[in-house]
Amino acid sequence: MASTIPSVIRNVPPGNPALGEVRTDPSRLIGARVRWGGTIVAVENHAWESWIEIVVRHLDRDGRPQESGASEGRFLARIDGFVDPVVYTEGQLLTVVGALEEPVTRLIGDFSYAFPTTSRKSLHSE
Repeated sequence: MASTIPSVIRNVPPGNPALGEVRTDPSRLIGARVRWGGTIVAVENHAWESWIEIVVRHLDRDGRPQESGASEGRFLARIDGFVDPVVYTEGQLLTVVGALEEPVTRLIGDFSYAFPTTSRKSLHSE
């Protein structure tokens, strides 16, 4: 049985930029509200916040990520407090609504990657 999707997840924010657009010119879009989702790659807990690394997937009209298909890349969802990696597991689908922040550059293997980063306002997982 599918969970009920909150309206903040179902409704696309006005001007919701695509990940590719943000990667091209991130400084122009700082503060923009986005609704992105995809597959969880990793969860990192730090002293005051947690980061969820997500591979972007196409969202259906209700904001649910598709399980497969092309991806424009990855992003980080920054969340205040602790996120339990047993609850938010690798491979799980997740939708995030939040505001764009400065990108964070990290390695994927040996490749330096600038992750578009959001501060979470709402999360929804399947």
